[in-house]
Amino acid sequence: MSRRVFVSSASGAVAPYRKAAVDVCHRLGLTPVFMEEFDPQRPAPADVCRDLVAGCDVFLLVLAHRYGSRPPGEARSYTELEYEWAVERPDLPVLVFVVDPAFPWSPLDVDSGPDAEALARFIGRVTTGHVVKAFDTVESFREDVLLALRGHESAEPETGGRPLPPPPAFHAFPPYVGSAPFTGREADLTALDAWGTSADPMLVVEAIGGTGKSALTWEWAVHRAPDTIDGLAGRLWWSFYDRSPSLTWFLREVLAYTTGRTPHSIRKLSRTDLAAQVLAALRSRPFLLVLDGFERLLNAYHEVDPSKIRDDEIEPAKRSMIDPLAEDVLRELTAAGPSKVLISTRLMPDAVIGRFGRQVTGVQHLRLPGLTDDDVVSLLDRLGVGGNRSAITGFFGRLDNHPLLAGIVAGMVRDYRPQPGDFGRWLADPAAGGRLALVELDLTQRRTHILAAATSGLSWSSQRLLSWISVLSGTVEWAAVEAINPLRPPPPEPLADAEETERRATRWRSSEVVTRATTQLDRALRDLEERGLLWWDRGSNTYDMHPVIRSYVYDQLEAGDRVRANQAVRDYFQALPPEDTERATGVEDLRQTITIFRALVGAGLVANADELWARSLADILLVQLGAYSTATELLTPIASTGRTATRAALAVAYHLQGRHDEAIAQEGDLLADLLRAGIFGHARTSLARLTTVYRSNGQLAHAAEMLSLWAKMVTATGDKPAHDANLALARAEFGLLTGDTEQAGRGLAEAEQLRVQPNSPWHHGNLLLHRLELEFRETGRLPSIRLDRAESRLTSARHRIRLTALRLDSLLAEAEFDAAVPVAEFHERLSRNAGVDTAPAMLAYLLARTGRTDDAASAVEAVLHRLPRLRSNARPHRWLAEALFVLDRREQAIHHAGLAYRQAWADGPPYTFHWDLQAAGELLTRLGEDPPELARRARPAVPMRDEIVAFIEARQLLTFD
Repeated sequence: MSRRVFVSSASGAVAPYRKAAVDVCHRLGLTPVFMEEFDPQRPAPADVCRDLVAGCDVFLLVLAHRYGSRPPGEARSYTELEYEWAVERPDLPVLVFVVDPAFPWSPLDVDSGPDAEALARFIGRVTTGHVVKAFDTVESFREDVLLALRGHESAEPETGGRPLPPPPAFHAFPPYVGSAPFTGREADLTALDAWGTSADPMLVVEAIGGTGKSALTWEWAVHRAPDTIDGLAGRLWWSFYDRSPSLTWFLREVLAYTTGRTPHSIRKLSRTDLAAQVLAALRSRPFLLVLDGFERLLNAYHEVDPSKIRDDEIEPAKRSMIDPLAEDVLRELTAAGPSKVLISTRLMPDAVIGRFGRQVTGVQHLRLPGLTDDDVVSLLDRLGVGGNRSAITGFFGRLDNHPLLAGIVAGMVRDYRPQPGDFGRWLADPAAGGRLALVELDLTQRRTHILAAATSGLSWSSQRLLSWISVLSGTVEWAAVEAINPLRPPPPEPLADAEETERRATRWRSSEVVTRATTQLDRALRDLEERGLLWWDRGSNTYDMHPVIRSYVYDQLEAGDRVRANQAVRDYFQALPPEDTERATGVEDLRQTITIFRALVGAGLVANADELWARSLADILLVQLGAYSTATELLTPIASTGRTATRAALAVAYHLQGRHDEAIAQEGDLLADLLRAGIFGHARTSLARLTTVYRSNGQLAHAAEMLSLWAKMVTATGDKPAHDANLALARAEFGLLTGDTEQAGRGLAEAEQLRVQPNSPWHHGNLLLHRLELEFRETGRLPSIRLDRAESRLTSARHRIRLTALRLDSLLAEAEFDAAVPVAEFHERLSRNAGVDTAPAMLAYLLARTGRTDDAASAVEAVLHRLPRLRSNARPHRWLAEALFVLDRREQAIHHAGLAYRQAWADGPPYTFHWDLQAAGELLTRLGEDPPELARRARPAVPMRDEIVAFIEARQLLTFD
C-alpha cells in the first residue's frame, strides 16, 4: 500500500493550496488524507481526525492567516489538535508550510482578535520545533511540497495478486480515464438501454478513433447498466489498449471475477478449458462484460506496435482475429445469455458478421456518430469555453463534431492569452484559431491540422515530455515517467574509477538542477492534462494518451529524440527485476521484456534487440507458447536489419502462421543477402527453410528443386548429402507427401543414423512422427499402443497436433467413427491453443456419420464461414465434401470434392499430394463424378535459382581447388 499523508489546514483561502498538496500526493503515488474527504460519522469529528492522524505516515501542515474552527468546549483548533497528535509520534515526519507575511492575502480571510493571537502563538510554536518553509503563490507552494515529499514515496511492496472486488461490485481493469467530462449522447445511451433489455447478448459499438466509444460504454456500464439489466450479477470492464492482443489474460480475469477462483488454480487451465469455463460462468448468471479497444485483437492492427497505428493506415478488410481461439470465443459470446457483452472497436470483427455480410444472430451493431450540435456546445461550456453558437457549431461541424478534437480545441481556447475561453475571439484571431483553414481538408487532414496546432502551441518542455511518453505502448506509471523525464539533464558519463563514478552520480542526483527537474516535470504534466493531451488516473497514478494523439505525436518525434527516448525507456525497464520468462504461460507474462525489446528497436540498437530476442524471447514465443503473431509483430520492424537468426525467426513465424507467401518473401530476402555476403553455412540453412515453406505452400515442384539445390550445396562443402540429418528428414517428408514410400523409408533410415544439427528443436519429434506416418501408409493402420508411446515422448504443441491427426487417420481407416469424434474435438482444441487457424470439417463429417445431423449441419456452416480466411491449400475441401455427402447435399459435395482434387493436384505428377489426391478421386467416384482432367501447372523458375547455382559453383571451386 502507498504511504498516507495527512494534509492539515484551516478552511478558507488556503483551499487552493490544500488542493495543490493533494494533487502532489497523487502525483507521487501517496494517499492524501484531507478534510474534503472526511466522511460524516457518528464519532465526534475530533475523534475521527485523531484516528486518521494515527494512521498516516507523513503529516503536512499548512498555515496561513486563519487559526481554524475549534471542537465544542476546546480552546485549541482542529488544526492545532491535529498537529499535537502528530508530534506525539516521534517517528512521524512533520512538514510545515507557513505563508510569507509579505505575500498579499484577502483581508476577508485574515483573523483578528483572539483567533489572530492563537494563530501567532501556534506559528511560533511550530517555528521553534521544526524547519518551516514559507510559501506565497500556489505554483511555488506546489513545487516546494513536491520536493518536500520526495523520499517519502516508497512503500512496502505489495504481496500477492491484485484483489478483485466480489460481484456485484464493478471491476475495471484498468479504469477508463478520459480527458473531458462525459456530455450528451442521450440517443446513444438510449440505444444501449434498449439493447440491455433485449434478448441479444452482444452489442458492438464501432467508430473511428476519438469519437467517444470508450467514454460512452464506460458511462453506460457505470451509471445505467445496473438499472437496465435485470438481476445483474456483476460488471467487468477490460481495456485492450493496455493489454496484449491475447485473450488469455482477459479470460483469466473474467473467470476469477465471476467464480471467485484463485489465480493460481486458473493459470493451470489450458486456453480452451479456460474459455469453456468462462462461457459456462456467463451462462449461469447475468454479468456485463465491456471489452474496450477490441480492434487491437484484429489483424488490421497487427504487424507493428498497434498503439502507433493511425486510422488512415488501417486496411479495413483485415477484420479477422489474430488468434483463432479468440475468434471462437467471440462467436461463443454471441450466445452468452443471460450475460451481456459490450464491445467498442474501430473495426467490426468479421467473426460476428457471418457469411455474405449478414450479421450473426444475437449481435447488435451501433455505428457511433459524432456529438450533436447541442452536445458540442454543452461540452465546450463544461470545459470553460463559450461563444456564439453558430460559430461553434460551424467550426466543429467541419470536424464531424469529433469529441476528442473538441476537447483539444477547448484546451487551446482556454490558453488563448488575449481572452481565455472566448471561442469567437480565438477563432477570429489570424494568429490563433483563424489560421486553421479546415474547409479544403478531409476529416483526417483536419484532425492532423488540429493536432499540429495543439502541439505546436505547447512549451518546449511540455512538447518534449509528450513525445517521449508517446514512445511507450500504453499506460505508464509515475515511476517510469520520472525515470525517463526528458527535462532532467543526463547523468555524468561513467569513469574507469568506480568509486569516483558513484561519487559523481551522487552529486548529480542531489544537485539543484536535477531536483528541480521533478517540479518541471510536474508542471509539464499539468499543462498536458489541462489541454486534454494526456490522461492522469489519480487512483492508480498512471498516465496515458488517446491512441490518435499517441500515433500523431510519435510520428512527429525527431530521430535523435526518438533514440534518446527509447534508450531512457530501455534503461528504466532493464533496471527492474527481470521477468521469469521460463515460467511464462502467455504473452502477458512477458510485457517487461517485450517493452525493452521495442525500446531497443526504437533506439536503433538492433544488435542489442537481436541478443534479447535470442536470449529471452525466441524459444518462449516460437516453441513453448506458439505466439507466432506476437513474434511477427515484434520482428517486422527489423525484418531486413536484424541479424541472420532474427530475420530467419520472422520467416519461421510467418510459416507457422500459415502465411507462406510472406515467409517465402522474408526468407528469400535473407537468402539473397547471404549469397551476396558469401556466408555459406547460413545460406545452406536458409535453403532448408525455403524447402519447407514451399512444400507447405503446395509448391511441390519448387520444393523438389530446393531439395536438389540443398543437396548440391552440401556436396559443395566436400560433405555428402547422406550425412546431413535435416536433409535426409526433408527428403523423407517429401516422399511421404508425394506417395514415394521408398524415398521416405531411405530418408528416415539415414536420418536415424545421423547426429542432429544444432538449433533443430523439432527434429527428433518430426523423425518419430514421420516414422509413424510411413507405417500407416504402408499398413493402413496404427496400433494405439504405438500412438500412446509416441504421445509420452512428444511435448511440443506442434507435434501433438500432428500426432492427434495420425490417431484420427487410423480410427477413420478402421471405421471407428464414434471413437474418432472426441479425438477430432481434441485436435481442434489443440490447434486453436497453438494459434493455428482451422475449420472443423472432419468433425462435421464424423458428427454426420454418427447420426448427429443437426450438430453436423452447424459444424458445416462454421466451416463455410471460416473457409475464405484460410490459405487456399489449407482449406479442408475433402472433409467438407464428405460431410456434405452424408448430409445429402450432393451438389455442394461435388463442388468441394472437385476443389479438393485440384488442391491435391498441386503442380501435377509427380508433384502431387498423393494420398489426398487419391482420396479426392475416390470421393468423386462415389459421387458419380469423374475426376477432372487437369494439366500440369506452369512451373516458373525458382526465384534466385541462378544466383544459388552460381554460389554453389563458386563454393565448389574453393573447396576442391
